[in-house]
Formats: sequence, C-alpha cells, structure tokens
Amino acid sequence: MRKASIITGGLLAIALIGVGTYMERDAIRSRFFDDQPDSLPEAVEVAADTANANTATSTTGDIDNSNVNEPEVQGEVVEVAAAKLPSQFNLAVPFVLQAPTANWDAVHNETCEEAAVLTVHYYWTKVKTFTPAQVETQYSKMIAYENKTFGDFKDTTAAQTAKMIKDLYKYKRVDVLPMKSINDAKPHVLAGRPVIIPSSGKLLKNPNFKNGGPLYHMLVIRGWMKDGRIITNDPGTRKGNGYVYSASVLWNAIHDWNGGKVTSGQKVMIVVYPNGK
Repeated sequence: MRKASIITGGLLAIALIGVGTYMERDAIRSRFFDDQPDSLPEAVEVAADTANANTATSTTGDIDNSNVNEPEVQGEVVEVAAAKLPSQFNLAVPFVLQAPTANWDAVHNETCEEAAVLTVHYYWTKVKTFTPAQVETQYSKMIAYENKTFGDFKDTTAAQTAKMIKDLYKYKRVDVLPMKSINDAKPHVLAGRPVIIPSSGKLLKNPNFKNGGPLYHMLVIRGWMKDGRIITNDPGTRKGNGYVYSASVLWNAIHDWNGGKVTSGQKVMIVVYPNGK
C-alpha cells in the first residue's frame, strides 16, 4: 500500500510538472504570437485599383543628391481619404533576408538596407526565386558601391539609399518622401509600390531581434490588416516574411539615420517607381 502511494504520488508530481511546462510553453507562445495575425490577407500580384491609387499621391522633381550624407526629402504627400482604401491589403513581395545563410556576422548585421533594396528590386523585376549566393552577389555589389561613394556601407540614410537604387539598378524615379502618418505609405502599396522605411530598430520591439534590436534598421511595408496593423517584410529576422507590426509601434519607430541620433531623425519613406511610370 505504501509502495502504491509512493508510485501514485510520483506519477502525480510528473503530471503536474508536465502541465506546468505545457502552460509555461503556451504562455511563451501566446506572448510571442500576440502581435501576429492568425493569417494574412491573400497576397496579390498587382494593385486592386491602380488608377485611383496613382492619383492619391503627388510628388515633384528628382532627389537632390548634392549632399547625400544628410537626410533629404522631396515632394509632397496628398492626404488620402480612408474610404478610398480597402480595409485590408497584402502585396505579393519577395522576402530577402539580410543574412541569407544565417551568417549573422559583422557584415550581415549591417545589410538591412541592402536587403530592403533588393526586396523591392526583385519585386519590380519579377524575381521570385533566388539562392543565397545570388543575394550575396548583390550585397557585395551594393557594399562596394557604398564604400566607394559614401566611404562606408553601414547605416546609409534614406537619400543615400535612394541614390544607390538609381545609380546601381538604373531606376529613373526614386522618391524620398516625408511622412505625416503611417497611412501615407498605403496608397503607394495599393498602387503596387512596396515602400522602404528607415527606422530605429530598438523602437520596433521585435522579439526576434537580439539585444533589443539594431540602432538603425530598414524594412519594407507591403500591406495592412483589417485591425490597422501593418504588414512588412522585415529582413532582420528569418520570421520577417509578412511580419506584422502594430501601426503605433511602427510609426513611432520610423526615423532616418540622422548621424546616429536615430530617434530624432525625420520620418520618411523611399518609393521606387518602375521605369516608364
């Protein structure tokens, strides 16, 4: 009888440990996925209403690259009535990881700008499949250009990044635009133009980032959810394909490099137009 009680007690203890472990894991899972939707809206290849979206914003002139070491913005954004935008939208955009072979070394910790640029370039050139080696070749090309043109490849401003896109990939129109709200990006995305944004990596509060996130980070906006959350391709994590940020968190994080004082940097976005548009 005594032996049976000991066995029963042992089994009960194991069961309680198992339940506790399960609950702990479930709590961790809940915390991790709290910010993520059950499923994204269906990704579309082209905008639902390109004509209306194209008239929703207005920009003028070319980027002034006479001083590319300082943030430069150009053009004006026209406010768009919320009624003209669908409740949710998700543009089909390829995902490019800044460390394509999980090689998070001193170089690849700094290649978020290059990854964001390549994401948009692959989108416009309809490249849907690519190898890590092909990505690394493009990174090397961009890094060589940046080192030669700017003296370094790390922490390029929005204006510098736009200049690189024009010079290396021969896009004729690349706008760096001021942002008054996160909604300023939506008409471009609806029109089929994924938007690159510079940000304070730490203010993004992404649980997948190490050490609270990088000082400076670039990612791509590709859509939004019905509840207002923003769909991104974030190259800073392997889980970044369609990563969803709350609108308030993302808006708070959007800042240009600003000489390293990132949280005081301008709120801007980079919009790349295909040639002929």
